[in-house]
Amino acid sequence: MGQLADITEAVKDDLILGLAEDAFTLTFVPIRLWRPLSDPEQLQKLTVSCVPAALATEALSRSEDLIHYSVHVLVQCRINDEKNLTADPYDTLADEIMDFFRLRSLESYTTCNAGVESVQRPVAVSYDHLDQFRVFTTYVELTIAVGRAAS
Repeated sequence: MGQLADITEAVKDDLILGLAEDAFTLTFVPIRLWRPLSDPEQLQKLTVSCVPAALATEALSRSEDLIHYSVHVLVQCRINDEKNLTADPYDTLADEIMDFFRLRSLESYTTCNAGVESVQRPVAVSYDHLDQFRVFTTYVELTIAVGRAAS
C-alpha cells in the first residue's frame, strides 16, 4: 500500500481503538474505501467509511518535507423520515469523531509520528443525499502531517 492508503487504514484502526475506549455513543464497524458508498441499499445501517481525499507536500528544508494527508471519515445512514430525532444521533457521532481526533497522533500508524493537524466538518449534511436517497451523509475531514526526508 502507498502511504495515503496506510494513513487511511490507520484512521480506520484508530476508530476501532476509540470504540474499545467507549469514545462514541453509537456502535459501528469502520471500513476503508477508495470511493464512498452511494447505494442507499448499502446504507440501511450506520456506515462509517474512511476515504483518502488528498495530499500536499511542503518543503521544510532541502532535506525534509512535511506531507499533509487528508482523510474523510463519512457517517452515513438511510433514514425513514425527516424528523430531527432520526438524524440527530449521526450528527452527534460526527462531533464525537471530531473530538476523538482533535490534537492526537495516529496510534495505529507506527512507521513514524503522524499527527492530526486539523479536524473540520466542511459540510454539516449533504442535502442532495437526503433529498434523493433519504440518506444522512456528513463527513469529518482530517489532515494528518507526516515528516519525511526529501527525495
